[in-house]
Amino acid sequence: MTLDLHFSTADAAILGSRLLRFFQAPTGLTIRFYHPPHADWGFELDMPWLRLSTEPPPTPSPLSVCNSLTSEEIAPDSAILWCSGNHRFLFVTPSTPPSLLKHEFLAGHIFWQLEAEADALQDLDLAHTFTDIPDALARLDRNSILISANQDLILSLIQNQPEDLWQFAITPQSLTLALNLEDSSQSNLRAYKQLQAFGEWQIQAQKHSLKELIGIHDLMRDSYSFFAEFYDRFMAHVDYSYWLDKIFTWNNRFASAPAQKVLELACGTANIAEQLVFRGMEVEACDYSPFMLYEAAKKCFCPTLFLASMDEPLPRQNHYDLILCLFDSINYLVKTSSFRACLRAVQDALKPGGIFIFDISTINNSRTYFADISQHFRYNDAQLYHHAFFDELSLRQRSSLTLFRKRPCGWVSSEEQHAQRVYRHREIMALINDCDLELLAIFTLESRQNLLSKRM
Repeated sequence: MTLDLHFSTADAAILGSRLLRFFQAPTGLTIRFYHPPHADWGFELDMPWLRLSTEPPPTPSPLSVCNSLTSEEIAPDSAILWCSGNHRFLFVTPSTPPSLLKHEFLAGHIFWQLEAEADALQDLDLAHTFTDIPDALARLDRNSILISANQDLILSLIQNQPEDLWQFAITPQSLTLALNLEDSSQSNLRAYKQLQAFGEWQIQAQKHSLKELIGIHDLMRDSYSFFAEFYDRFMAHVDYSYWLDKIFTWNNRFASAPAQKVLELACGTANIAEQLVFRGMEVEACDYSPFMLYEAAKKCFCPTLFLASMDEPLPRQNHYDLILCLFDSINYLVKTSSFRACLRAVQDALKPGGIFIFDISTINNSRTYFADISQHFRYNDAQLYHHAFFDELSLRQRSSLTLFRKRPCGWVSSEEQHAQRVYRHREIMALINDCDLELLAIFTLESRQNLLSKRM
């Protein structure tokens, strides 16, 4: 299955390349990325599912993606659909054929008009009418589409730009998704999820309808999605230099040679990896969140970044002097099988004599900092609420994050959930014994004493 992406300007293509750089294409999907020949994004795009082309895309394409809908790219017989939450608005012109309302993509919806536009839309023969805008906004739901010949009216109704706002151009022969990418974290996040859902929908959907597409999109729930944009501010209290001093002290104590080739697992926004690059090391860093990597790529001393989870085999074997996994990241491996897979991947990637350093969230730490704790953070145009709680029986640490973004006429909200497993020391020691890694030491940040010598 192939999906065409058409970015007609160099600036748009650069934004598209940043979106694709850490994109995880659905299995079975090939993406053809059409871009101007002079677009220079400064990094390689060599994924097996991606095809690059500077030739004009084939026209017409039944399903395609563009960055924005320009007047030159919109066919005379098309209609423009905006969709978010319970609101669906369809802009039509005198050239829009009435048969377009029977398009497969719009199946299962009831079409409405405003009483004031009944004459302008009489050719569409709409049976349902709202008396005015307040009536429409109060009664619109996911099964309803408000049709209007007034584009300015629709744009005024969506000026709050919800986090999940979609835009499509629909013709009798084609459907085009407009990503409307801008140079911002929230735009990249929205476009990434829409492109991924659009690809999954193209492969999996039994009926290519808007309802099925939104259903696939609504099932996509990621940790570190919108939170990635705010992560560095959330972690501003962390003294990364202090952590690095500890890491080098431990590494120098146990390693067979100074660390030169370093990998950071679950690197987040690469604050540790960036400082290692600054110190002259060969540094690679990976994370499972494409949105974290999008932020990491902005760093001045950026390591080599790639998308990977902690529990999958690493691309380089017998290569690294030092592998790091910090800030309780390993606690996100809630299954022992995933923890064991992570240790085996590390074992294969380390050179003989190489060191793996990771930290954990302990039961005591969870009781102190995550047992029914609420925090509120204010930013320039957003507010973030964090509620953490710890389940003593299941040893699960959970965090709920709610983000409110300022919009012209109010606020829009988003939520994401985080879950971690708090392992007992004996569990971790048993998992290490199951592989060929040797446990050399257990430290706290506050003490130089190797706690491994104590009775655990």
